[in-house]
Amino acid sequence: MNSEYGTRSPSELKELARRQMKKATEVVPCVTVTEEHWKAMIELQKTQVALLEQVRDTLPSLATKKELTSLMDQQIDTLTRYSDACRDETAEFQTLLTSLATDTENKMTTAAERVTEQVGKANESFSRNMSSEKETMEAYTKRLNRITLIPTGILVVWELIRLILSLI
Repeated sequence: MNSEYGTRSPSELKELARRQMKKATEVVPCVTVTEEHWKAMIELQKTQVALLEQVRDTLPSLATKKELTSLMDQQIDTLTRYSDACRDETAEFQTLLTSLATDTENKMTTAAERVTEQVGKANESFSRNMSSEKETMEAYTKRLNRITLIPTGILVVWELIRLILSLI
């Protein structure tokens, strides 16, 4: 009998046992998902969806390589202009500083020449004054010598008169 609910022949039972044995050897491990794991998987999906939404929202504000290259080129141009302007200002400052140094050197040289001239004049004036004072001192010295000789002369005359008077 070949009915499902009926009796089976021994050969059919053997065949059925072989198939069941073959099927039993092909056991595939199975995973049990608990409610806790199921909730965690659902939350993970929600988090991933939120991250994707955030990426989607920020995507328009992200710059492309072309935009970044253009922006960097603009920055390089600006820096180059500032660098050139700085170089020009530095050259102008150096020229101004050189001119100022030359002017200052000329003024200092002129001032040194004036001081030297004034020192020379002061030296000449001092020498003249010294010569004049020397002559004045010599004149006063001669005069004082004469004045000091007067009492000596008077004393000599006095002694001579006394000597002459004593002899008389």
